[in-house]
Amino acid sequence: MLPTADQQARARTAYTAYGATTGNLNHLGKPMPAWDDLPPTIQQAWTAAAAAAAAYTRNPDPQFPASLAGGHALVLEYGDCEILASCQCGQRLGTSTPDRPLDDHATTWERHVINL
Repeated sequence: MLPTADQQARARTAYTAYGATTGNLNHLGKPMPAWDDLPPTIQQAWTAAAAAAAAYTRNPDPQFPASLAGGHALVLEYGDCEILASCQCGQRLGTSTPDRPLDDHATTWERHVINL
């Protein structure tokens, strides 16, 4: 699967930031090539690294873990005729059909954040 334009932009930004902090020298002390001159495998590695960093960009607030700032907000997604519930931290909380109350997911989420 090819990276999206957003993923490519993040990778290029990360690569540029790396160069800005190293005087545009690579890990061997040699000049860094331009992004477009990098081999595809190296661009893919930067894309993967940037994606991992983007997934870990929050600074959890330990005083309020059950919040967006705390990294533990309740996330509800509609997919394939079902509601998917999860915590912002990635913990899956269950599924239901759209005709069921969403409160069921809130209860599961509350039990999750209480145990943090």
